[in-house]
Amino acid sequence: MTRLTSFIILLTFLVLAYILYMFNGLGFSSWGKPQIIHNHNIVLEKIEQLGKLELVKYKFKDIYDYTEKGYLANETVGIIVSAEAVGCIDLKKIKLKDIQSKGDTLLVTLPKPELCYWKINQQETRIYNSFHIRMNSASLYGQAYKEAEKFIEQTARKSDIFDRTKESAEKLLKPLLQEISHKKIVLVYEK
Repeated sequence: MTRLTSFIILLTFLVLAYILYMFNGLGFSSWGKPQIIHNHNIVLEKIEQLGKLELVKYKFKDIYDYTEKGYLANETVGIIVSAEAVGCIDLKKIKLKDIQSKGDTLLVTLPKPELCYWKINQQETRIYNSFHIRMNSASLYGQAYKEAEKFIEQTARKSDIFDRTKESAEKLLKPLLQEISHKKIVLVYEK
């Protein structure tokens, strides 16, 4: 073997060794499989006592087009939104004066139904159309998601979710309270 051939073989070996070293240095384990490193620093920040009884969940689908008009061009994003809203009653708001016994009847005044939460389901929501001129489209998408979530809240509040929450409370709480108290139960709501 000539010196040139030996040099080429040695150089090829060094280049391959360097490439493998770089892959390992970039977080890759042997032969290109990614190496996963976990580093968490979780601190429990706050504990809250909850008393909201979730009684009904509405699921929504929305085809939403969001456009920002600009000087150079209109930027648009089209989203197929999957979202949900949950109606509940906050049982923490019930006071002793809200429960009155009259003979064989127990009159229970419940707080008004409310929306526990509303949110977009990120796993089921899809962007179907997008036109933008900015390099970072995250702010456009983020604003579109915020506006879609606001609309979901408005839609839920305008729907019959509060009436359905009351119906569910009747079906769930009446038999439970009747079994516990051995009295006829009448549920009324704060105005």
